[in-house]
Amino acid sequence: MLDVHPAHHAATTWRDFFIHIATIVLGLCIAVGLEQSVEFFHHRDQVALLTEQMRTEAQSNLPLIRDSVARLKVQVTYIRSLEDALLAGKPSGDSVDVHGVPPNAGSALYVSPSRATWSAAQSAGLAALLPADRAKLFARLDYNTVEDISADEDLHETLRTLVSECARAHYDHANPVVQRISLSHRDDLLFQLEQVDGALRRSTATLALVEGGDEAILAGVHSLDEMYSFQKAAVRRIQVEAGPAAFFGATPKP
Repeated sequence: MLDVHPAHHAATTWRDFFIHIATIVLGLCIAVGLEQSVEFFHHRDQVALLTEQMRTEAQSNLPLIRDSVARLKVQVTYIRSLEDALLAGKPSGDSVDVHGVPPNAGSALYVSPSRATWSAAQSAGLAALLPADRAKLFARLDYNTVEDISADEDLHETLRTLVSECARAHYDHANPVVQRISLSHRDDLLFQLEQVDGALRRSTATLALVEGGDEAILAGVHSLDEMYSFQKAAVRRIQVEAGPAAFFGATPKP
């Protein structure tokens, strides 16, 4: 806080008056300069701390993402096994004899990547202190993380619908014994399995984008184009093999 004190005695000449004014102006300039210097170094420290926190969060997210991708791929395999079992059923009139498939070992649930650091920085107004290019990088990564959270929610919704559809069709999908269900129920199940397969692919794709973004942050990139190259590499590396289409129109390897 700036504090200007009055002179101890009144100026008696113009020279004393201008010296007095000059002293006040100089004191104010010094005070403002010191205040701005303190603020500058404080902001610089805040930016450095935020950048390091983003790096730490990215480092923590990577093993979670890789574990989640592995779980999703297991679920893709299981969904396709159910599709194969339903398609292999023998029709008999309006019904079809099909068998279930025991589920793969392991949980289908996974933990979404964290975005707490950037959210907190925005709430505290710290994001505005970042250089524009770095702010764009962090904002893009946060956008991809939000997309992954949305994809995760959609996946769980399609899985809940699939479970309901199995109950409606009286189809015990985890039981390997032969079961008789109606053809219309079989077709409804195939449709819902296709929806789940698409949701699994979307979750895997969004996780790939977050993984690539986190890798870019750790590599210290300075532009969105550099981040995109990391994300494209992650998508190519993670893409689910086989199926009707690969991510972003890429042709699966034979």
